Amino acid sequence: MVEVSIHVDRVTLTDFRAQMDRLVKELGKTPEDATRMGALALLKSLKTATKIAPARRKVRVDKTWRKKSRDASGNQRFLMLKFDRKTGAEKDVQIWAPSLAEAKQSRLAVVHYRGLGKASWGWAAQRLFPSQKVGYEGRKPQREVFAVTQRGKGNGYEIVVLNKLDYIGLALKGGESAAMSTAMRAATNTLFGRIEQRLKGRIK
Repeated sequence: MVEVSIHVDRVTLTDFRAQMDRLVKELGKTPEDATRMGALALLKSLKTATKIAPARRKVRVDKTWRKKSRDASGNQRFLMLKFDRKTGAEKDVQIWAPSLAEAKQSRLAVVHYRGLGKASWGWAAQRLFPSQKVGYEGRKPQREVFAVTQRGKGNGYEIVVLNKLDYIGLALKGGESAAMSTAMRAATNTLFGRIEQRLKGRIK
């Protein structure tokens, strides 16, 4: 069983499970192998469905700040949206600089872990399948960003993947449910194509 905490429509989930059933009934795979193949296809699709943040966060003029007013150093106040891990939402952070152009170049605006959300799904796949190589550009975090659990056997075998990134929902294209549904449909198509090719003898 592949378990997801984000809700998808029943038809999409049923179609996905039907292809894993075909792996067992038509290709003779064990339930464990079918579940692993389904998990791998879904993780790869989720990787595709996850956005990469820009190199820098957007900085804008603070319209409530009096344009002609500056602090003692001659700086003006600008605002930048940044994810707040405590609240789970984005918040405005102040940046003080002589001009908007210089505020945009502030070190505060640099996204240090861009691509982490996309890479996290690939790392989970690599944990399940060590042969899966995943590239990642940027600075790696110290904390673990995912957890993978495998338990049970036969029809009771299951894989649970927990993405620990606070902002992963914001990183998914189109929102959590839409991205999960799209990823699951893509994974379903991947499994279907693989099964059909194997049945026709085109791949082993």
